Amino acid sequence: MFKECHFFVSGAQEKVPFLDTVRGRPYRGVFAALKLGAILEMSSGYNTIKKSNILPQSWVHKYARKGFVLIIRLFQSDDWR
Repeated sequence: MFKECHFFVSGAQEKVPFLDTVRGRPYRGVFAALKLGAILEMSSGYNTIKKSNILPQSWVHKYARKGFVLIIRLFQSDDWR
């Protein structure tokens, strides 16, 4: 099992995210099916994913943007005041 984990994490020092490499492309569907929004909502989840460099930044930014928009809506709503 350690060997498989190392397969993903070894790309952390690489400039290209693992899923954007030839070796990572077969796993894109699996990672796309994950509930990344819930994982990225937690500070520790976000930091781990960013540090591991597995996901393309465009995936991470998509969920970060959604969260940011929700926060703005909350602050602009009458329920907040």
